[in-house]
Amino acid sequence: MKTVAFGRGDRVEVASEEEGFHGSYFEGTVVEVLGSSQYKVEYVNLTTEEDESELLIETVSGEFIRPVPPRIRFGSGGFGVMDAVDAWDNDAWWVGRVTGKKGPMYYVYFDYTGDEIAYPVSMLRVHLDWVNGQWVSPDKSKKRGRDSTQSEPAKSVEKEEKKKQKMRRISDMVYAIRV
Repeated sequence: MKTVAFGRGDRVEVASEEEGFHGSYFEGTVVEVLGSSQYKVEYVNLTTEEDESELLIETVSGEFIRPVPPRIRFGSGGFGVMDAVDAWDNDAWWVGRVTGKKGPMYYVYFDYTGDEIAYPVSMLRVHLDWVNGQWVSPDKSKKRGRDSTQSEPAKSVEKEEKKKQKMRRISDMVYAIRV
């Protein structure tokens, strides 16, 4: 597996393995490199329990850190049913899937919690996985019947999104109506 060495000042996202937080990514900045795979990260939106004005700093293993994903434009067609997305909620990005749309709201289902919650598009982004030092689309790897370690890099993800936009325009009714 390809690892990425982060440096002081790098913006990152930290995956949480704590109960109730699986499937979430918290934004932070590397404030100190402690070794080959240990970092001190200062979170952007999390504060200490003792002083809510003080940002939380934690020692994190490199296996739970990834770079901030690239922003991918999804166009005027928006997201489609079953698209993998990250929803901004409770100070973190949470991995889910679009289950429908009603008006300006997208309904997102979260596997880890079993919840379905409505979000405006401004609170969503395209979900990407960080695999072997590359950004990959989980949707693309599933369509081709491959596991995510064999998926395409981020450039292909953008191409895939353009294809999805075109298909959404053709079948707008399927994606625009929540059953």
